[in-house]
Amino acid sequence: MYIGFSTKLRKASKFRLHSGIDMRRKGAKTKLFFFICFAGFFYLMYWTLLASLWFFYGICYLCFYLPIKAIVKAVKKSKANSVSEEA
Repeated sequence: MYIGFSTKLRKASKFRLHSGIDMRRKGAKTKLFFFICFAGFFYLMYWTLLASLWFFYGICYLCFYLPIKAIVKAVKKSKANSVSEEA
């Protein structure tokens, strides 16, 4: 039997991903509040991890890349000066 694309779309549209909290029951708002806090905790962990990685990148840039870049530039400048003095 052939199943049409529109039939599959209708079935897929009925699927919902939610917390399963019925707002008509007693204490539903409390459960919803705790569910939102629980979900928000994972968002907080994600953004905290992202911020800490950016701080780590900045520290590595300031402590390692910039000094090495300055040393290389100074060495090249001193080599250029020594070559021009010899000539």
